[in-house]
Amino acid sequence: MMHPASGYVQGINDLATPLFLVFVQGLTIPLTDNPVVEGSEEVDKIGSEQVSSSENENSGRESVSQSNLELNQVNGITLSQASAVQTNDSSSQETITMSDIEADVFWCLTALMERIQDYFVVSQPGIQRQLSKLKEVIARIDAPLAAHLDKHDVDYITFAFRWMNCLLTREFPLHLVVRMWDSYLSEGNEGFVEFHLYTCAAFLEKWTAELRKRDFQVWKISLFSAEWV
Repeated sequence: MMHPASGYVQGINDLATPLFLVFVQGLTIPLTDNPVVEGSEEVDKIGSEQVSSSENENSGRESVSQSNLELNQVNGITLSQASAVQTNDSSSQETITMSDIEADVFWCLTALMERIQDYFVVSQPGIQRQLSKLKEVIARIDAPLAAHLDKHDVDYITFAFRWMNCLLTREFPLHLVVRMWDSYLSEGNEGFVEFHLYTCAAFLEKWTAELRKRDFQVWKISLFSAEWV
């Protein structure tokens, strides 16, 4: 990366994944809500996993599994077998290799890292600051939920650290992540910081009734169950 102060932190590769998907899929057909070819066995597998799984301990693995399926087969193209793809424009004979796509992803990820660089330095102060702000926002907009979390000694770092570190890429299917990130970009330089913070707060507020029923004796990192997504 182009940021000497930043070291590799687990989760940076997750930030590259939506960018990679957009660049690859943009060369075939436009990004849709169903990145895998309709009617394929992969789609059936994804659908059955989403319907049959509702337990929290499985939701995180399902999201990652679905993301892998979306990446491994994009519009019928198996990426591990693809060395080059042609653009959609019939007037252009340009052939773009996977190395070109990787270069584009690298520079976009570098630009993203400039906005959240302090997430990936020693002690990750940017993430710690975001968690503190999230706690303050929930206390302001949903005092009963904040009191419930405090009552059960639920620290925000136990469930929201990954939301900040990976920008929700492990919580949602990739096509939804792309939509969220598109909104973040439209908000300017603070979209991946301030707007993301309030996105996380909105999710907690949305499911406050369900969360306040839990005693949190066994707290799960994956807060959202499959049917919530």
